[in-house]
Amino acid sequence: MTHRDTQLKYPTPKKGPSMASWTAMSIAQALSPSARKSGQNWLTRCPAHADDGPSLSLIDGKDGRVIFNCLAGCDFRDVSRELANLGFALPGSPRRITATAVKPPEPQRSPRHTQHHVTWDYAPEKALTAPFDIQRLFRERAPLVTSIWDWMNKGGELLFRTARLDDPERGKSVVPITPCICRHTNKVEWRMKGPDGPRPLYNLQNLTDQTVAVVTEGEKVADAVRNLFRDQPGVWVTTTLGGAKSPHLVDWSPVAGLTVVVAHDYDAAGLAFAAAVAENARLHGAISSHLWTPPVDLIVNNGAPAPRPAPTPAGFDLFDAAIEGWTLPLLATLQHPWHGPEIVSWSKISA
Repeated sequence: MTHRDTQLKYPTPKKGPSMASWTAMSIAQALSPSARKSGQNWLTRCPAHADDGPSLSLIDGKDGRVIFNCLAGCDFRDVSRELANLGFALPGSPRRITATAVKPPEPQRSPRHTQHHVTWDYAPEKALTAPFDIQRLFRERAPLVTSIWDWMNKGGELLFRTARLDDPERGKSVVPITPCICRHTNKVEWRMKGPDGPRPLYNLQNLTDQTVAVVTEGEKVADAVRNLFRDQPGVWVTTTLGGAKSPHLVDWSPVAGLTVVVAHDYDAAGLAFAAAVAENARLHGAISSHLWTPPVDLIVNNGAPAPRPAPTPAGFDLFDAAIEGWTLPLLATLQHPWHGPEIVSWSKISA
């Protein structure tokens, strides 16, 4: 159920002065009937994405405002816009909703009216038997799904999937989808939630006896780089679940004994991602780690590198480079295919 669906069952909040009576609890319960309290915070469904969470955390601030944060990573401006669309006025700070300093008493509910909280547990062993239905998962946003990626263990067993949505208004997003089993009914289905425990690296089923691991930002770039290295059996291409935001949540043990090359995006977040990956790789036994910057100063012209005539857009990556016509032989002509404290000869992966 999306947050727009909840408008069919709950009164739409009225804009204006009456908004001063809203609290974290009342906002959370208006957004979802399954809202629950966790410590001082209220957890409810985020209106900015198709949330099976709950992912939106709200708390009553000391200054008479309600402070919110999407734990799934939605931009606060997207959450603000969706809350405003639902009738919650947002004066002042975009991260806060105006609320009265004197909170109204919380309603007392009898036990028979307390809703039973349904818990779904990650069950990778059910990946092949759970029905996978994009329409059920994403509902009205299903047409925005442009790619689905399978994440497997080293034995080739499916663990979970990720889906990319290209929304013309909200931009792109990648969400994990995992096979789950209901604790109460044993029902099995795919749900939008991340896997438990340390996150596996992408393409583990292709890791054999390679000596070099190329780590990219995202599955789309990983597939493009893997195509670049299709004739190089010594290279394993991978990425992390959550992209630039989550290298610290990953199980990096597979890179032990490998030379790690981080093919980062051309922006500040890409450099931060590369630094985090390099540090985690070192801590988990990588021989060395290096940064591979995409060819931002050059472009392919008539089959050869030439000066780029216009500034390189932020976020430029090796997927974009491949679209421009860069191939592995052309990339190998650059003076330093990757950068780092120790420069490794390109012959290590091109030989």
